[in-house]
Amino acid sequence: QIDSLMERASNAQDTEKEAVNRQVEMMKTQRDLAQKALNDLKGADLASWKNHQDHVRLALQDLDKSTRTVR
Repeated sequence: QIDSLMERASNAQDTEKEAVNRQVEMMKTQRDLAQKALNDLKGADLASWKNHQDHVRLALQDLDKSTRTVR
């Protein structure tokens, strides 16, 4: 999805290019947050696993929303 947006941005002009670049940055940020949440979950102890699991679920939902918005 990000690669496709980056290609679209390279072919776009001015305002559209800026908008597509903002979408790319938003998706990259969401992806990074989801990856961090997953990494935190992997290292969590059993007592705090549920909190980390909820954090991962929310991060992945946000990433999914961002992906659907861009389509």
